[in-house]
Amino acid sequence: MAIVRRYGKPHLFLTFTCNTQWPEIKSSLFDGETANDRPDIVCRVFRLKLQDMLDVIVKKQVFGPVVSHVRTIEFQKRGLPHAHMLFVITGRQHCWQEVDRYVCAELPDPAVHRQLHDIVVGCMLHGVCGPGSTCYSDGSCSKGYPKPFRRQTAMGEDSYPLYRRRSPEDGGQTYAKYVRGQQTRYDNRWVVPYNAYLLLRYNAHINVEYCASVKAVKYLYKYIFKGHDRAVVAITPHSTSLTVDDTVSDEISQYVDCRYIGAMEAVWRILHFPLHDRHPAVQVIWFRVILIICK
Repeated sequence: MAIVRRYGKPHLFLTFTCNTQWPEIKSSLFDGETANDRPDIVCRVFRLKLQDMLDVIVKKQVFGPVVSHVRTIEFQKRGLPHAHMLFVITGRQHCWQEVDRYVCAELPDPAVHRQLHDIVVGCMLHGVCGPGSTCYSDGSCSKGYPKPFRRQTAMGEDSYPLYRRRSPEDGGQTYAKYVRGQQTRYDNRWVVPYNAYLLLRYNAHINVEYCASVKAVKYLYKYIFKGHDRAVVAITPHSTSLTVDDTVSDEISQYVDCRYIGAMEAVWRILHFPLHDRHPAVQVIWFRVILIICK
């Protein structure tokens, strides 16, 4: 929040997830190995990709001059590392034309941008939701998919823009693939917002969101610093797996602080890779004043 007071609200929110199909990872595996067998390679390659992305955005200024940024590293339930990043950019206007310069939420035309189209359908499509899906809750998708069709980007009332998602009747693209043994047709309603340049450069799931209002600051900073997910769990003699138990009555057991650490996160910590970073650094002023008085 000190960074927000000094430099203003963030403009871009990025989520960058590791892709186990990167050639840098696959070329380093021995015969018969998978990416899950070599968490050291996965973590090293992802960190190099992340450092290159920060260099492209902050130093090369592909989106404009960046005055401050914050990032944190988390690990999915299946173990893959991913980064949440916020960037404060100067010299930009707040309008829907500016949003379209940064973010796209449509399927590219395969006849014009074949490589980008393949990456979008492989990494940036939200799966069709239904009972049994991780994002399915209370009869609908918790992420809000499918999104409504829109002919033009507009600023929403919930601090996030409503991205352009043209329908097939308005020239929007569609894509068909087999999901759970049956053919499913996707359109722009299922596309996760992305930036074409970053997607072509890194070939991974990179969700890019434009922060439309200062109202989004509290949620975004709380989201990237929320820490690890917690749950009350119990191990029973009749099961070999860890299951969630809502009926645990032992008060002492409920207060046992446990957290699952996968191989990827363990290697990341063993190699002493940073989990958090911010620029510029934030210092407590009153502490500096006390030091001056003591001297």
